[in-house]
Amino acid sequence: MPNCVVFQFDAWCINLQAVVFREEGVNLYNQQSHFSCITLLSEYYLSMRMTVLMTSCIYVLNSFIFVNIALASWTLEEIWITNPSTGVELHTTIVYPAAFDPNESYPGIVLVPGGSGTGNSFFTSGHAQALADSGVVTIFFDPDGRGQSTNGGTYLEEDYCGYLQQDGLYAVLQYVETLPGIDPENIGVQSRSYGITMAAGCLGRHQSSLRVKYLLEWEGPADRTDTAAPNGHVPVSPKDNDFWYEREPGNFIDDFGGYVLIAQSEVDHVQPDNAHSIILNNRAVHHKYDGEGRALWTRINEGSGPAPNPINTIWSLASPPNWLPEWIPNNQKMVEFVSELVAMSPRPCEGDLNGDSLVNVSDILVVIAGWQAPYTVEDLLRVIGAWGDCT
Repeated sequence: MPNCVVFQFDAWCINLQAVVFREEGVNLYNQQSHFSCITLLSEYYLSMRMTVLMTSCIYVLNSFIFVNIALASWTLEEIWITNPSTGVELHTTIVYPAAFDPNESYPGIVLVPGGSGTGNSFFTSGHAQALADSGVVTIFFDPDGRGQSTNGGTYLEEDYCGYLQQDGLYAVLQYVETLPGIDPENIGVQSRSYGITMAAGCLGRHQSSLRVKYLLEWEGPADRTDTAAPNGHVPVSPKDNDFWYEREPGNFIDDFGGYVLIAQSEVDHVQPDNAHSIILNNRAVHHKYDGEGRALWTRINEGSGPAPNPINTIWSLASPPNWLPEWIPNNQKMVEFVSELVAMSPRPCEGDLNGDSLVNVSDILVVIAGWQAPYTVEDLLRVIGAWGDCT
C-alpha cells in the first residue's frame, strides 16, 4: 500500500514513533497496541506547531494498521487567550487555509466541543482541517479547566458550560474579530452536542458586543431534561434551578440575531428522540414567524435537495422536519453547512431594522409601526442601546 504511515508503539504507547513508507509490505505495528495511540499521534503533531501530516484514512489489514497520509495544505498556530472572568489562559489553536494571506479577507469559525471535551477533538477527527481546506480560518480551544487550559494545573474547575466558560468563548471570539485576514462580518460558531450550552449562552448574553454571523449546532440539548443527573453527564440535580438556568441553551438562543442552522440526524447520538432540536428551533425562530426568537432565519438540516426543510418553520414531534439520514458523514455535512452559511449576506447591525446602516429615529418608527406584530419593548430597547452609525 503506497504512501502510508505505519505506527509503531509499545503496548502502552510510551514510545511513539511514526515512519513514512513509500512501499507496500512494511510492518512495524505492535499488535498489542491500542487504537487510541492514533489520537496521541495527532496530538504529537499538533504540539509541533508547524505544517503537519494529515491522516486521511485508516486501514486494518492482517491485524496491522496502515494510515494513508497526504501533505497538509494548512498550517497551525498555537496561542493563549485570557478569560477575564477566570484568569485562565485558554489554549487555542488556529488552523489557516493553504497560502493564507493576512492581507486578504477570509471567513472564520470557532468550534465549541461537546460534553466536557477539549478543542483538540476537532483536530483528531479531521474536522478542523476539512474546514480549513474549504477556505475557512478555523479556531478551536480548550475551555476553562480542560485540556491545557488549567494555568499549569492550578485551575481544574469544570463549569459545565456555565457563565464562566461562556465568557471564555466570548474572549476567544473577541480575539478572532481582531485577527489579520479575518473578515469580522463573516465569523461563525459551530457547536457539537452539549457545546450548544456554551455557544448559545455566550451569543445570547453578549449579543450586542459580538458580530457573529451564524450559529451551526449539531444535536445539542435544549435544557436540563437532556443533561442533568441521573441520566445526563452533568452531576447536578435538575431541581437546582440556580445552577441550571445558565446552562440551558433554550434560555439564550432566542436572543441571537444571526442565522441559526440545526443539524440533526434521524437517530440522535445520545437522546431517545429529537425533541431537543425542535425546541431549540422553535425558540430561535423570529417572533414574526410565530417563534420566540429574533434570528435572521432558522432552519433544521437541508434547505434544498431531495429532503429540504423551509426556514422559519415551527415544528413538533407530531409534525417533524426532515432529518439527516444516518449514513451521511457528520464532518462532511457540517463543512457543507458552513460553506452555505459563509455565503449568506452579512448580518445587519444591532438595532438597524430598516437596513440603512444607521440606528436612529427611523428604526424607532419601524418598531412603532409594527408594535406587537412583530415588535415588542425588547426591540425598542435594542434600537436605543445601539443608537448611532453602524460603522
